[in-house]
Amino acid sequence: MLDNWKKFKQSVKAAKNKFFEEKITEIGVLNKRPWDLMNWVKHKALPATETTKNNGQPCTSNKLL
Repeated sequence: MLDNWKKFKQSVKAAKNKFFEEKITEIGVLNKRPWDLMNWVKHKALPATETTKNNGQPCTSNKLL
């Protein structure tokens, strides 16, 4: 049972890897538009200091912390 699970996970990983390699090749090489790959990058979350408050005022810099 464990061997089947390992084989399944390996197959899924290989399929994902193949898909993304093909997508990267298509977008970056065939279309000649590598900036289209940037749509895959998500916006980063704000740092934790953005939500920290002192006396009701948000701390927006390390100095205010």
